Amino acid sequence: MSTLKVDNITGRGSTGFTGSVKSEGGNTTTDLQQGLVKAWVNLNGTGTIAIADSFNVTSCSDDGTGQYTVTIANNMANTNYATTSGMARSGLSSCSFLADGSWAATTGSHACICVKNDNANVDVHAMLASFLGDLA
Repeated sequence: MSTLKVDNITGRGSTGFTGSVKSEGGNTTTDLQQGLVKAWVNLNGTGTIAIADSFNVTSCSDDGTGQYTVTIANNMANTNYATTSGMARSGLSSCSFLADGSWAATTGSHACICVKNDNANVDVHAMLASFLGDLA
C-alpha cells in the first residue's frame, strides 16, 4: 500500500481541478466541485448574536426577532443556489426555517427568519445554515 501526500492539486488548463469519486456503494460517482458545500454557519442567535463557527461566511446581522442575514465571503455565481438549515431553541418541540419571500437571496448574502410552531418569530440558540451551488 502507498500513501500520496501533497499540499495542492491543480488541474491543467483554465478550468482548474475537476474530478469525481466513486460513491460509498461504488455504483455511481460524485463530482467533487458540484458536491461541496460552498459556505456554512453555526450562529448563536440570542442576545448579542455571534458566529460559533463558519466557512466562507464573513458576518451575520441581527435584523430583528428571529431574523438574520448571513453574508457570504466569496459570492455565489447566481441566486439559484440551495440552502439547508436547522435550528435549536430549548423549550420548543420543533422550529422551522424559511426564507422570507420579501428578502430575496443575493449572490453575497441570504436572509432567514426563524419561527416557532405558532409562526411567531423567535431568536434561536443555534441557527445552522449551509449554501450549495456554484461560486462566482
